Amino acid sequence: MVGNGSFYLVSTKNIKGFEDLVGAEVLNSGKGLTPDITVQSILTDKGIDPVSINFNYVNSTSELIPLLATGKVDTGFVPEPALTMLMNKNPNIKIIKKFK
Repeated sequence: MVGNGSFYLVSTKNIKGFEDLVGAEVLNSGKGLTPDITVQSILTDKGIDPVSINFNYVNSTSELIPLLATGKVDTGFVPEPALTMLMNKNPNIKIIKKFK
């Protein structure tokens, strides 16, 4: 797994589950790399076709955090320890799901 064993779906929107991601813009890092493969696998296991989600990718977590912190993007997959930094910068971010 990525992020010191913990990986999170976070958002400022009212998202209750993976089905709410269908058609939504979702930020992730590392297209084709471990974070992306992990997310694709989780979604597929939950019965969600990853193609139905509008993924936007950045190269690294250091690029992902400012976009979520400033509200330019409202939903994303974030590993620890970056999540702690993000939540300190944007108190409106909520953890939707945690993966170990």
